[in-house]
Amino acid sequence: MHPELKKMCKQVVKRYAYVDRDDHNDYIWEHAVANQSVVLTDQEAVALHIDLKPGTVLVTSVDGEVEYDINDDYTVDNDTGKIARTELSTIPSGGTVHVSYSYFDISEFLARIENSEKLIRTGVGQEVLSTCQIYCDSNVVIDPKDKITSVWFDVEFPEILKIDKNVDENGNSDHLVIYTK
Repeated sequence: MHPELKKMCKQVVKRYAYVDRDDHNDYIWEHAVANQSVVLTDQEAVALHIDLKPGTVLVTSVDGEVEYDINDDYTVDNDTGKIARTELSTIPSGGTVHVSYSYFDISEFLARIENSEKLIRTGVGQEVLSTCQIYCDSNVVIDPKDKITSVWFDVEFPEILKIDKNVDENGNSDHLVIYTK
């Protein structure tokens, strides 16, 4: 990336990686884990996975007969992905439970974000209006099906319309331009 452009890349963009499609052919951006065996002892935190999707953690007995209550029996830190028994938990200390949850594959990169209107042509030749352009290093991994967000965007998750790979004067990959609306 040209040094002058790199100096202007100061805004953080968060990328949620595309995972799959569901039964209705809609995109899915989260991974699902079912019945992971976890031993919970005292109030020691156990790592599940970073970037848990809020509200998706479910803890049950191994036989599935008992569903434990969040906050009463266990706590969850969605960012660190850790779970722990509470002091008054009905989960036996040292006992094995099954934990089901969803998590995101999140990465961050620095970019220069411009909120301006530009008429572009998508990969299928359709002319559309891009209202935001994101300039970033060419080593950023991004797919048009990914979700991106930043405090600098006008909308929480703008649709990615097109990704251009721009080259330098020697023909080497220099930077990406992500066009969104």
